[in-house]
Amino acid sequence: MLAVHAGRAQQPNQRGQTSGTSIPAVADTTTPRTFQGRVVNALTGQPISRALVRLNSRAVLTDHDGNFLFAQVTDPYMQLTATKPGYFPGLDPQEQIGIPIQLDHPPAAAIELRLYPEALLTGTVTSRDGTPLSHVPVTARRAFFDEQGLHWNPTEATQTDSHGNFRLPVQAGDYKLELRSTQRTDGGQGEIVMPMMLPEADPAGKLHAIRLQCGEEQHFDLRPITSKTYKVTVVSDVDFTRSYPRVSARASDGTQVPINLGRTSGGDFTLNLPSGSYTLTANLNSKETQMIAQTNVTVAARDLSGVALHFMSIPAIPLEMVIESSATTPAAAINGGDPRAGSSPGLQQFNLFLQSDGAELLYGDGSVRLFSRPDKSFVFNTPPGTYHVKSFHSGSVWYIKAINYGTADLLRQELVVAPGAGDIPIRITVSDATGKLTGKVKRADTTGHSWVYLIASDPSAYPVMTLSTNDDGLYTFDRVPPGSYRVVAFEHRRALDLTDASVMAALGAHVRSVTVAVGDKPTLDLDAVLGTEVQP
Repeated sequence: MLAVHAGRAQQPNQRGQTSGTSIPAVADTTTPRTFQGRVVNALTGQPISRALVRLNSRAVLTDHDGNFLFAQVTDPYMQLTATKPGYFPGLDPQEQIGIPIQLDHPPAAAIELRLYPEALLTGTVTSRDGTPLSHVPVTARRAFFDEQGLHWNPTEATQTDSHGNFRLPVQAGDYKLELRSTQRTDGGQGEIVMPMMLPEADPAGKLHAIRLQCGEEQHFDLRPITSKTYKVTVVSDVDFTRSYPRVSARASDGTQVPINLGRTSGGDFTLNLPSGSYTLTANLNSKETQMIAQTNVTVAARDLSGVALHFMSIPAIPLEMVIESSATTPAAAINGGDPRAGSSPGLQQFNLFLQSDGAELLYGDGSVRLFSRPDKSFVFNTPPGTYHVKSFHSGSVWYIKAINYGTADLLRQELVVAPGAGDIPIRITVSDATGKLTGKVKRADTTGHSWVYLIASDPSAYPVMTLSTNDDGLYTFDRVPPGSYRVVAFEHRRALDLTDASVMAALGAHVRSVTVAVGDKPTLDLDAVLGTEVQP
């Protein structure tokens, strides 16, 4: 996070991506310049000595007072950054690091670079009898929110040492601490260290988090269950001579148990599980077919054989697109339409996917993507379960106005897929009748680009839309779907769940409301939320 923003930054597009060609051409100059500044602790304002400051290929260490200086600089374009062990250059993993500088547009004042003290997750992993468990994988998963929703991204990982200790340096933020299970062998006896996730989900399935402040350390003593494992032999009605299915096991308490498949001489599969009740799910994917099998099994302190998996085809739910009759663009090439053919929409341009509900989202994105058939139609190959239909705005002329599955409104309701589903299509209604929102963001006494978030007040295929202002603070949301929105701007990108009412309430007067109608072009000026106001 930087106190002075010099020059013109590379400007992200509407999805927050930056291009490498946005710096405008300027007249070359051979007059050398001097750039100087200071590196400080963002929390205390105290100088940081021996921080490494880079200006393109040049590098210096700060002095006792945190000062740095680069003399005889002739590069026309530069990137200035500072780093030091024990610190992070920002509060968000996606935050742009450093400041761009142009030689013929030098900063008006000395540059101040801020570094944030790292936070620490530490702990000890022992068995229930107090024996240290070594070489157990431990991962810090950080809450990250974007246009597609909430994710728990792995940010730092390690293994316990010989005393069962671990240490994870991370940025301030909200985390879950994941203990991955391991298979162990002791004197020929198979044993498994069962996985853990802290904090655990509550009975309603809400995922709580460990909140870490800058410079804070939180310590956890973890005592996972360790258990002897038993061999389970699985038979199937599908020939797996040439391939292995992907098998998962979920315990009755929701714990996901890792599976290592083996094969018997007769071609059946084997896996190892501790005592308990499990749901086994097997997936088989190939170019020719996508199949799923599921069964319940109870392991009672002995090897188990003859567990049967009966495979069935994964339901293929077709999609069809309807162009709203009031749309201004002629309807053509509706379902398999090529988005490059004039302005006719194609389903693939809407970035549609299904997001699975449940704790399994911690172990993967849990998503189902569009599958294109040879006839250029599209389907979701969807295992039975409960899903939300997701999309994100790509800046296209077209937007998704409605998503229906029979009588269900999938912008308001979940999609429930039962075994054998597939006859009823998901109907996507699209329109190009939109509005526009423009404005300016004020950033106290500093200049530079800010991040603007447009949050839908009503159910929408695009609950959150994001873009960056230019260096003068100006922004434009083109092609905004009609509706009511809340709008907020941040000095720096933030991974906050802005669909959470409590999060928005904490931002107070920074949040503005606006209604955009078809053809409307309202203007809305904003005061940016400063980094110090939302600092973890």
